[in-house]
Amino acid sequence: MTRRRLSTVVATVSAGLVLLISSASFAADKPSPTISISLEPSSRPEVADVLAARLTDPDGKPVSEAPVEFWIRSDLLGERYAILGESPTDSSGVARLPFISHKDRYDVRATFDGDETWGAAEVVAPIEFSSARVVEYEATDPTQLGPLRFVMPRLMGIVLGMIWAALLGLAFFTLRSFKRLRPGGAQD
Repeated sequence: MTRRRLSTVVATVSAGLVLLISSASFAADKPSPTISISLEPSSRPEVADVLAARLTDPDGKPVSEAPVEFWIRSDLLGERYAILGESPTDSSGVARLPFISHKDRYDVRATFDGDETWGAAEVVAPIEFSSARVVEYEATDPTQLGPLRFVMPRLMGIVLGMIWAALLGLAFFTLRSFKRLRPGGAQD
């Protein structure tokens, strides 16, 4: 490699690194809003409770139309956070998401990924639900389908057999129609 080509490569790589570092520092310079999570319990038992996340700027003013994601800590397939959904903030800076609890307590996480004006923000807080509002799962009886346990495999075998028979018949008639054609394209 010539000295001139080497200096061009070094200059290009240096310029790319400077651009990368300056863009990262530009993203870090954005002020981050503050998020707080609360529970808005429903007064009617048939209506779900609401998780509310309030997003405010450093001066305490509401940040509107910002997408906020709601997560809960789950122990399903290992400890992790499972997403519940996303909701935009309203004019008062509050994003709301209806939620039906199945336990007395959840660790709820609210995240805002940031935008062109604001940096990212996140908060995790424990939320306690009224035990009267908790919906309990009921174990289902595995014998509810009783006789279907014996009928379904046979029924599926019959359906699959009919599908295979139709496919073989289609293949047979297709090959038979090819045998009828002459090389010149005329039929018998």
